[in-house]
Amino acid sequence: MAITITAENGDDRTPVLDLVGEMFSKLFGDRGYISAKLITKLTEQGIHFITRIKKNMQNILIH
Repeated sequence: MAITITAENGDDRTPVLDLVGEMFSKLFGDRGYISAKLITKLTEQGIHFITRIKKNMQNILIH
């Protein structure tokens, strides 16, 4: 488990890759962390990001 505190006006997605480090398997987060760039980098590391989708998104099952 890892934790970091970010500034109120900062982007919370920025420290995610540092937090996961050498982690593998699954990462759970809320909808605010959804971004194509972040999901791509996590997938390359072998991490499955699990979250609910935003209202304007299509539901896609990612293996």
